[in-house]
Amino acid sequence: MTVCNPTFDYSKYTVGTMPRTSADVLAIVNNATSCGTVACHQNPINPPAIAGPNVTAASLSAALVNVASPEVPSMKYVLPGDPHNSYILRKLDETDPGCGLACTDPAMYAGGCKTRMPNGGNPLPADQLNTIRDWIIQGAH
Repeated sequence: MTVCNPTFDYSKYTVGTMPRTSADVLAIVNNATSCGTVACHQNPINPPAIAGPNVTAASLSAALVNVASPEVPSMKYVLPGDPHNSYILRKLDETDPGCGLACTDPAMYAGGCKTRMPNGGNPLPADQLNTIRDWIIQGAH
């Protein structure tokens, strides 16, 4: 049996008081140093397609909220109110995001389930991660 040691402990997390929206998350995603490059989530072969000049807050929400991840179909990218069970935060928070999960790893992004995001870059800063966590906890609107 694989033992997974979560990097982030949600039991100790206190949600911020500022309401967060999908527009706040879109600003983070479109940052060229994180996810918003042509090599990453502007490219349709790297789902979800959540970055780029034609992506709106509404289309970002439609691509993430209650949508199953192709890497781990049993998990939603974003499960409103539940950051611990939202795949996007597994990918952003964990050093081994696929640990303990039944990963499909489709050939077009082999190993993706095990890859922390941003792929090849530094983890997102704490304030940006907290914005995404708060958005999910607050219902991912």
